[in-house]
Amino acid sequence: MPENNILLFILSFLPSLVYASVIYWSYPKKVINTKTALLHFLMGSLSVSAVMIFHWVFPTWRLISDVYSHNFVLSMAVSAFIQIALLEEGMKLFFYQLTEIYRKKISMPLSTMFYSMCISAGFAVVENISYISNMGVSVGWARATSAIVIHMVLGLMLGYFISMGTRFKNRWLFRSIGLLFVTIFHGIYDLNLM
Repeated sequence: MPENNILLFILSFLPSLVYASVIYWSYPKKVINTKTALLHFLMGSLSVSAVMIFHWVFPTWRLISDVYSHNFVLSMAVSAFIQIALLEEGMKLFFYQLTEIYRKKISMPLSTMFYSMCISAGFAVVENISYISNMGVSVGWARATSAIVIHMVLGLMLGYFISMGTRFKNRWLFRSIGLLFVTIFHGIYDLNLM
């Protein structure tokens, strides 16, 4: 069905492209390098595969919330905050760090936030393709307006903490605080969906 594949493509890529373009055009000129942004986007796309490999290598990771099965709310909270949010946000931070090691260049604070957002946008696009392929186009409409936005906003937030760590010469403290911060927000978002 080519129509569904075209719609899948549009629902997955177009929202992140529109949101990223709005942010890109609101930034000062020459702060963002589009090739670097594309590299971060591609690395974010790869981070979804890393999450899937993590689940394959550690199959009991999905069973952590079962320990709390006697308490439904606690079980859902563990699932939302630890199994989903911490793993996804941690993987995005890891892939951001890999990209920066490869580039061997420290970015300005605004560009750091944008590149971190690009990692999250790449993650969200591939995640959307997976969800829409498995659950249908109706899920795509909801995810296009919510999941992509939340991933990109969390990427901007994490980028803020990464740039603060570079500015104050305490990279790992600020990255850890940023990871905690975005994990909490991501967990709240996921918990509301459950």
